Amino acid sequence: MELVQTRIQWVGIISDKFSMQWCQTRWNLISFLFGVFFDELSLLLRSERIGCRLGHMIVNHLLFADDAVVFAPSAKSQLLLDICSDFAISHNVVFNATKSQCLITKSKHDLIGCPVFHLRGAPLPYTESYKYLD
Repeated sequence: MELVQTRIQWVGIISDKFSMQWCQTRWNLISFLFGVFFDELSLLLRSERIGCRLGHMIVNHLLFADDAVVFAPSAKSQLLLDICSDFAISHNVVFNATKSQCLITKSKHDLIGCPVFHLRGAPLPYTESYKYLD
């Protein structure tokens, strides 16, 4: 890998130079920029302290390249989706509701229903399975 100096132009403003490793593919830069831009969303989601408990950690989202997964107990899922919706509005980001889905895992004895979840006002369909980064 090669260390390169680069700048970012965003809405007509050019950043100071910074170093990054370059790996002959534009996806590394895209992933890097996605991570920088969506770090604020990650902090907002983590601050809610709801999600899946893994030891002493609570995990409620995965972000990679231009993909995002948000997960929480059903009763709290809309709260995390609202955080994503507010972030999208305030940062002029489009989350594609037509490519978004809900998945509820439950045992055969669970009596919980399937509430309608929304992302930026659009209802999200349900799916029986989900493969991340297919």
